[in-house]
Amino acid sequence: MTDNMFALLVFGFNVLAGSLISTVVCQSTENSTEADDSYLIWTSFNPSDSTSKILSLPADLEKVHMEQKYQILEESNPGASVEYWALAGNYEKNILFYTDYKSEQIELLDIEEHKSKSIFQGIAHGIESLAYDWVTENLYWIDVRFNWIVTSEKTFNYFTPIYRSDQKLFALTLHAKRRKLYFSTYKSMGCGIMVTDLAGRGEETLFEFPANCSVCGITVDYTDERLYWTDYYGAGSRILSSNLDGSDKKQHGEKHFMAVLWDVTVYKNNIYVTDCHSYEPEHRTTGYRIWSVSKTTNTSKFKTYNERPRRITVLSKNENRPSLNVSAIGECDSQPKCDHICLPRLNATRECVCALGYYKQGDTQCKEQLIDDEFMYVVDKNQGKIFQISLNGSNNENWNLSIVPVTNFTDKVEKVNHIATDIETGYLYWYWSNPRQTTLSRSLPNKTQKEDLQRYKHVDNLIVDPRTKNVYFVGSDTKVIYVLSPNGTYEAELVNNLAKDVKIKDIALDSVNRKIYWTAIHNEYVDQGEVWRMNLNGLGRELVMDKLYWPSAIHVDQESSSLFVGEVEYGIVTQVPLDLLRDVTNTSWESVAKRYNVFKFKNTTSNESYYILDIKVHKGRFFFVEDITRRIYAFNLSGGIDNLMPFGPNVFYKPSSLAIYSQLFHKSYIENIPSPCQERPTPCPHICVDLSDTSSQCLCQTHFFLKGEKCVDYTQTSNSPPFINLNCGKVDNVPADDCKDFATMSWPDFKWTDDWTPTEKLKVVTPKLPKTLKVDSYLYHLRATDEHEQMTECSFSIRVYQNLCHNYPKLPNGMIKSNQTCGKQAGSKYNITCKNPKEVIYFDYHAKDTILNVCHQGSWSTQNLNGAYCLNPAAAATENIRIFNVTTEFSKTWNKGVIFGTIIGCTLLFAAVMFFSAIMLRRYKSHLARDKFLICWKRKTNRQPETKDFTDSNRVGFHRVIARFAERSRENEQSQPLRFLHEYVNI
Repeated sequence: MTDNMFALLVFGFNVLAGSLISTVVCQSTENSTEADDSYLIWTSFNPSDSTSKILSLPADLEKVHMEQKYQILEESNPGASVEYWALAGNYEKNILFYTDYKSEQIELLDIEEHKSKSIFQGIAHGIESLAYDWVTENLYWIDVRFNWIVTSEKTFNYFTPIYRSDQKLFALTLHAKRRKLYFSTYKSMGCGIMVTDLAGRGEETLFEFPANCSVCGITVDYTDERLYWTDYYGAGSRILSSNLDGSDKKQHGEKHFMAVLWDVTVYKNNIYVTDCHSYEPEHRTTGYRIWSVSKTTNTSKFKTYNERPRRITVLSKNENRPSLNVSAIGECDSQPKCDHICLPRLNATRECVCALGYYKQGDTQCKEQLIDDEFMYVVDKNQGKIFQISLNGSNNENWNLSIVPVTNFTDKVEKVNHIATDIETGYLYWYWSNPRQTTLSRSLPNKTQKEDLQRYKHVDNLIVDPRTKNVYFVGSDTKVIYVLSPNGTYEAELVNNLAKDVKIKDIALDSVNRKIYWTAIHNEYVDQGEVWRMNLNGLGRELVMDKLYWPSAIHVDQESSSLFVGEVEYGIVTQVPLDLLRDVTNTSWESVAKRYNVFKFKNTTSNESYYILDIKVHKGRFFFVEDITRRIYAFNLSGGIDNLMPFGPNVFYKPSSLAIYSQLFHKSYIENIPSPCQERPTPCPHICVDLSDTSSQCLCQTHFFLKGEKCVDYTQTSNSPPFINLNCGKVDNVPADDCKDFATMSWPDFKWTDDWTPTEKLKVVTPKLPKTLKVDSYLYHLRATDEHEQMTECSFSIRVYQNLCHNYPKLPNGMIKSNQTCGKQAGSKYNITCKNPKEVIYFDYHAKDTILNVCHQGSWSTQNLNGAYCLNPAAAATENIRIFNVTTEFSKTWNKGVIFGTIIGCTLLFAAVMFFSAIMLRRYKSHLARDKFLICWKRKTNRQPETKDFTDSNRVGFHRVIARFAERSRENEQSQPLRFLHEYVNI
């Protein structure tokens, strides 16, 4: 190449470069005039006050470091069980998606309106990352518990897993225009970054170990079309990036030692990273950091906050790249609409997928696939849905899983909690709730139109009598057992007087023997669980087993004629043949463990026991719901737990209730059971219950009683249940007998009365009351039923206790004590003597060979030996004489003082009496003189003197009054009154 040609080439390059620079400068200047409303947003948690927040700052680098205070978009109350975690947003709609992993919710926040709502409940505990496709408005997330990538459509009515992995999934992002998903996988020595299309297909590996150690956060930069991620390698973290195809990998900034870089996002030339490491004071700044790294200069800065940051994102119009040339093939808008979810693909036809439990028919439709027989109903409490699993589907990977469309599952606030089924009619009964109401409903499994049986009562568990179709359920905060008529019109209480700390956990029906069993737990005592039973009319209540460890589940299997009880605390299930329960003589857990077949389940994946929620038995197979792993397990009773295996697919977020449907079982064990209620010539007005093969009884709903063939409202009459002369509910504390571990009981005479029924006609149930009770607590139940089936149950407790004397009196030097007759129990005795057998104890002015100390009512008869000492008998006698002389001398002195004091007191008393007598005598004479004067005055003058002249005579003396009267009469000295006065005075 000649020099001229080279010069020409350089000139041309300079012109072209200048033109490009001018264009960039012009565009930059033009863009700078527009307001930048991009925001950096992250989730955080403050350990000091347990508050969680969603915070934001302007995304511009300079503004981030100049801004003094962040903006709070969402904040939890201090101490609330809330922690915001994953995060994704949509700039165009100004909305934000975030998860609260403690309450297991995905929520949507309208930033402008500052309003949030829950879009998914009960499924967010395992969500680590969120990603939002702003083109189709599909939301994607990673569920680390299932190792799924899950997606939902824009109305959030349906969601389904689109990618399943046998490795741990962690970080997630997507490119909405290129229709790509990027995510990280993790296992020991096997971390990687994977890419698929938005349907989870076409999996490729971009990076794998050791290129990456642990990818915590990942994001797509729409500005330079690169992938950025954080990589934690143990001693610290680093920030890496590459092209979208994995080429041109490079590191940004230095390695951050000790840092735990959790998540990353990019805005223009800035990389923002959250750091979960807590920096100590020696680093001059205490707290957690958000780093910013320049793409071009690789310089790093950070801001420190008190809150620990988690996920971070940027809401910016920069992500929307309309100029990006991508094929329209695979878009959702160009194809027929999908029933549930449309997943776009690149250069391939878009894909319609169905939610869990549905099957795709054709290209777009989603339908359930229900089977007719031999299946299990499963309630997923967190999803609030009912599923069907084939009992014979173990060879099928999907287990013929199908949704049971009994309610409107697009209404996410309706949550199904418990179920029961009636095989004969095919009805499925379920209890569901929403924030506005609670309802017990029923319907056929393939019908979405339901029939509400009962509203506004909380239902914890329910069963259906297969013969009468009555529904029994636990309600009112696990304190009451109700019976509901088949059509739900009438409802009666069967159990409603439990102690405050007792709750009913589960109920089961023995259809053959017409018994209801239930488990009861004590809130304060984990080892005080019990199993009770009663007749179907609520009478005949009796304790079957006690001292169980939190019994949570119970089931009666008619095929094996056995009762099964599951205990939460130790993962124990006990099988009890019903024949052994005909007459219950021993209810303790220890005796049950010796006699019955006990299965102890142990979770092989951890040191914890299985947490049993519900149990069922069918054809010799035992099924139970386990809450820790959130799986259903099964094993054959004949083979024991060695053949324990998971049952059903691992797709449930919280399975809680099971029901088995088998027509063969119903035909073999239920269909031939007689039902006297069905043969009654006159139907019961409200509720009919079977009591045996030949008898039944009519019950009336609450507040009604049976009178003849009618149920009468007793609130309109004076009919009351029986009354007993006992303070029901009280606790009697009885001390044990002296030196015994039992108390001899004196039981009162229990007397029942009723306003309608004579006492002798009352049906009274009184437990066996023993003559003695050992030291323990006892609960007794007394029941009486009148002729109108009004029943009263009175419960009272007896606590037999040892009245112990705890502290012995301290022995003075030289004394010893003998052994107690029965320790520190009431009635225990021991002797106190001198060590020297020739000495005696001098105590309380007496010499004693020994002191007998007795425990009585919690204290020793001699509690203090201060002043006691040992003497020989001669010294003791001398001491007695000395004490006698001192006492005698004191007595003499005391007597003299008493005599002298008595004389002085009498003298003073006599003087006081004489003084007051003189005063009273003077007043008497004054009154007498006045009376004589008035008599004489009237006799001489024939008129009364003026009263005012004599009103104070009692106070100043009568003679002074006369003197005053004489003073007033001076004007007429010869007047008759004055002459009389002079005469009177002279007299």
